Amino acid sequence: MKELLRSKIATQTTGVFSAQLLVAFLGFVINVLFIRTLEATDFATFAVFASAQMLSSGILNLGWTETFVRYQSAAQTDALRTALASFFLKRILVSATLFAILLTLLTPLAPGLLSQPRSVIAYLDAAIAGSWAATLFHFVLAKHRADGHFKLFSLGQILPAAVRIALCGVLLIGWHLSISAIVAIYVIAPVLAWALLFFSFGKKFALPPLRGLQPEPALRRSIHDSHRWWAASSLTTQLSGNLDTQILAWGSGSGEVARYAVVGRLAAPVSLLLNSFSTTFLPKLSQNAKNQSRLLKHYFSFVLLSVGGVLVAWFVAPPVLSHLAGARYLGLENLVRAQCINMGIVLLANPLGVLLLAQGRTRAIALLNGAQLLLALTIYPPLTTSWGALGANLATIAVNGLGLIVTMSLAFRKR
Repeated sequence: MKELLRSKIATQTTGVFSAQLLVAFLGFVINVLFIRTLEATDFATFAVFASAQMLSSGILNLGWTETFVRYQSAAQTDALRTALASFFLKRILVSATLFAILLTLLTPLAPGLLSQPRSVIAYLDAAIAGSWAATLFHFVLAKHRADGHFKLFSLGQILPAAVRIALCGVLLIGWHLSISAIVAIYVIAPVLAWALLFFSFGKKFALPPLRGLQPEPALRRSIHDSHRWWAASSLTTQLSGNLDTQILAWGSGSGEVARYAVVGRLAAPVSLLLNSFSTTFLPKLSQNAKNQSRLLKHYFSFVLLSVGGVLVAWFVAPPVLSHLAGARYLGLENLVRAQCINMGIVLLANPLGVLLLAQGRTRAIALLNGAQLLLALTIYPPLTTSWGALGANLATIAVNGLGLIVTMSLAFRKR
């Protein structure tokens, strides 16, 4: 374990973890603010918007950013890195634009499917527009991530969260924090943050040129072969990971959506902290097999620490989060405990999933995520209809549990 902690990976992970900790804290504060300020029906609408924004971001990106990080971090020359950046930017632009148009054409169907008022169409359209801009911003950040510029990457992660909480604070003090204002803030925050970074650092936060040298044909074929499976994986992951709120809204109404979203939003910072591992491990694991062996060697020590953390959260989180949610949301204890189990499963699966991606096993990941989506579509409707928000949590545990079991078997099986 000492060898890992002394390595460069551990040092960079600590730095990114600190930045993500700040982002998580800001996210936690702003979620508590929303829970305390908005009526339950408005908070349910916000949950649908936030879920749609995450879903559309994944669909618009279609896995190109993670594929870019893998190949960019393994590139040996500046010329190749420049060529790869231009190559991937073209594909991200095409993917994001086409899917943004397609999703916008589908939003008029949402009110009937999600049992939401017609006004939700405007919020969903805003989520798609914001996701399009955020996709390009995240590509710029991905370049810093792949090149090992984690300070700039972390700054780009922190600033949008800081802009969101600053704008919400101003509105809360001087005006009124409505659902429409919150949606507007979530849409423009990444754009404002990007503008501030570009003004401060110039070309370091500019998009790469669209015209430039192309990677060699053999490398392009390798990229497309890898990405087609990663695209399928990304699409199925986004669907299985974000359909929970949509299915719950369809089957149980705004009240259960609000209860489910309260626990999910208060626990969301944990997911942000998990990103610090994948953020730093993917570039390093993509470079050589020694780092991959080191991760597997120390994985079970990581398991013991994770199980200990989940046990602490099991006892501490329910009273704390219930108090923060306030009297409007009573009886959240079982939902919080179910969320603790789910977060523990995700925590254990996260580094192994990054390892499989670094090894280029995108086909296996895509097939696994397809199986998870099929399971989600099978069990979410009956469980949410019978048990509401708790049923959605139990279904999520089953879906992520399947992912953990298969990921562990793949990671530790000799190739």
